[in-house]
Amino acid sequence: MEIKDFGGEVSSFILKFFDTGKLPNEINHTWVTLIPKVDGAIDIKDFQPISIIGSIYKIIAKNLAKRIANVLPELISETQSAFVKNRKILDGALIAKEVVWWLKKTRQKAAILKLDFQKAYDTVRWDFLEETLVGMGFGRKWIIWIIECVRTASMSILVNGSPTSSFHLQRGLRQEDSLSPFLFLLVAETFSRLVCRGKDLGILKGVDVGIKHIPITHLQFAEDTIIFTPTDFTTLENYKKLLKCFELLSGIRINYGKSVIIPINCEDEWIEGARNRLECEVAKLPVTYLVEKEAFRLGR
Repeated sequence: MEIKDFGGEVSSFILKFFDTGKLPNEINHTWVTLIPKVDGAIDIKDFQPISIIGSIYKIIAKNLAKRIANVLPELISETQSAFVKNRKILDGALIAKEVVWWLKKTRQKAAILKLDFQKAYDTVRWDFLEETLVGMGFGRKWIIWIIECVRTASMSILVNGSPTSSFHLQRGLRQEDSLSPFLFLLVAETFSRLVCRGKDLGILKGVDVGIKHIPITHLQFAEDTIIFTPTDFTTLENYKKLLKCFELLSGIRINYGKSVIIPINCEDEWIEGARNRLECEVAKLPVTYLVEKEAFRLGR
């Protein structure tokens, strides 16, 4: 078969997907293998997984990703600074730095919750993703395309170069899929809207910044999330309840063992009470914000 004939078949297959919304399982398959991170690797921690997805699916996913990227600025709150057109990576970090500077200058008592979402991409519930797409106004055909790409995903593990039997995924978004970062942003946006709704109802509070008393509750960079909270324990406990509700809805849970609370101008008694309520560690300024991005120090 000549290359031009192969190209025609690929085009026909892709057009058929957009017409029918159906994707054969074998097209949406991922092969996973482990590669050593160090010489003489023995323990599992010395390896890292890499994944390979078929070329035809990559074309479909890239097409959808490019189109969905065009509508994200209208759907995603300005508190999110990742993967959205015309938003810079460090916008959120700069805002966070200014908030900390203002709180220290005015000697306001406040705290920052630096949240760690446990395996965030891997735990997203597909039914919640579908409900999110509906709630954000995506058309029925669009939802069919996206959910088909998610639900037909299967995987094999390469052992000594030979694949195991394939198995279907039950939840989560594959990080190597070009569509996944944008879908995760939509899921993360629901958390942002829950926080804003809680603030409007008076259940949650943020901190007031600047002479115009601009309220700031949270900032996001994909799954990296920080929350600004005053020092009343009711607000702190309500944030914890909201995070639990978000976990039950989306499947994404907070790892409090890796999350930290960062007090600003707070007494030791309050700090100990906050630690006990959240069951997380306490960190002191300055801290690094945006892991694996630019090392941005807050509170310096």
